[in-house]
Amino acid sequence: MKDSPIPLFDDGLLPGLGRMLRGWAEAWNNFWFKPGSPTTLGLIRICAGILILYVHLAYSYDLFEFFGADGWMSLKRANQQRFESPWYGTSSRWVGTVPSLYLPDEREPLVDWLKEVASEPRKKQLAISELRRAPDGNPDSGVTVPGYFRSLPLGSVADLKPNRDWDLPPAPTRTQVIVFLENLPEDQAERDWLLDYIKTWGADPRQLHHIGGYYWSVWFHVTDPAWMVATHVFVCVVIFLFTIGFATRVTSVLSWLAAISYIQRSPITLFGGDTMMNLVLLYLMIAPCGAALSVDRLLARWWVVRRARQRGLPVPDWAPPQPSVSATFALRMIQINFCIIYFAAGTSKLLGGNWWNGTAIYYTLANYEFAPLRNTAFLNFLRSICQNRLLWEIVMAGGSYATLALEIGFPFLVWNRRLRPLMLACSLSLHVFIAAFMGLVAFSLLMATMVMSFIPGSALEPLLRWARQRLGMAEARPPAAETETHVAAAEDETPEAATVGAERDKGRRKKHKKGKHEHDEYENSVTEKLP
Repeated sequence: MKDSPIPLFDDGLLPGLGRMLRGWAEAWNNFWFKPGSPTTLGLIRICAGILILYVHLAYSYDLFEFFGADGWMSLKRANQQRFESPWYGTSSRWVGTVPSLYLPDEREPLVDWLKEVASEPRKKQLAISELRRAPDGNPDSGVTVPGYFRSLPLGSVADLKPNRDWDLPPAPTRTQVIVFLENLPEDQAERDWLLDYIKTWGADPRQLHHIGGYYWSVWFHVTDPAWMVATHVFVCVVIFLFTIGFATRVTSVLSWLAAISYIQRSPITLFGGDTMMNLVLLYLMIAPCGAALSVDRLLARWWVVRRARQRGLPVPDWAPPQPSVSATFALRMIQINFCIIYFAAGTSKLLGGNWWNGTAIYYTLANYEFAPLRNTAFLNFLRSICQNRLLWEIVMAGGSYATLALEIGFPFLVWNRRLRPLMLACSLSLHVFIAAFMGLVAFSLLMATMVMSFIPGSALEPLLRWARQRLGMAEARPPAAETETHVAAAEDETPEAATVGAERDKGRRKKHKKGKHEHDEYENSVTEKLP
């Protein structure tokens, strides 16, 4: 193997390691970038689009309450949040940034006192003198120190630094208040802004890494009721067009921007379903989700038939969508993100004692906020379980441990082809349970939509082929029987399977090359014998 990229490994020193490294590299490349069918993405687009359209249509009943200028979270408060919210920088200490001044939750009268005494140099000096003498103080000084400040110990400047032995935050002292007063800006406008910011957010802006966040929403700018209704209707139309797959490259981006607008404007209504919706839209935006099961595909077919008839050519048969690298990559991103969600959920549950002692499911089913306890049949069902200890342990404790096993084991076992149907069935069962007994229907359906990413397009093609035959749409067979097999392998491939597949493909290429070489030699020998 003189042309090997790793001659050291193929010259007899470490041939096994060289083959293994090349196999891993090819497996990794096939796992992410081998062309795959976009049919699964088309199905995900339809299911996710229906759910996203439902969520946004539900906003119609309380559009002004959620997103209006005087809604639950007013526009003034929303703008204050996005322009003024404090962001601390990363600290090298366990305690983080040590505040320049410790203030209790009821800090408004304290900040007003600081603003008053800092407005005049004489009052400021008298306040500092009183703080040093407190808690006794001088009642005739003309400055009354608030009770909270008087109750603090005097301390010293050395106490303002964290304890180096344990890296503990310093305790609040009157010396800290004195130092804070002495370091206030001389300019009144700057000083008032600083103290007003502390009053609102409880943080010194001089210690922050950044003020304000990068939030965008169309509802920050559209506040007129008539224009809000028009914008909302436009958004719903765009999501509908995205669902049916019309101009998908454009409507997918617009749908994602619309969903972000609703999420960013009203964070008080945010829940897990919005997060899943945002993730699915993000990946569908970069995926060729309009290449299958879409109006775009029907329009492309119509143009092909029209041009063929105009040129007097036979109408081509209906062919499956072309495999693409972007389809495989987008599906892998959805799959990996779903596994991360499950693993994070499962490991975080290990921190809760109720999951260890097997009572987590019971407390979920007995929670009036989630479970349908108003339903007499459900209430009787729960009572019957509680009256039988063995049955209670099987259902409640068994359900708790099964949930942990599923969420922690799914990210590892789902890549095994034999175990994949079982893992997908268990995952769907879990979300049916969440939808039925916790009322989180939209969230569960969105999670089930993400589970569809593990269904290969080759498994959907027979059903679609049957539907097209019923509709009278003839379908062209692939020129080679291996085409569908390769697409299925790309969608269903694990790193181990990809390694075996790469070695098999390599052997086929060698065999084909050898056969071609022998055929060329035969033709040359025949040509030489000709007169």
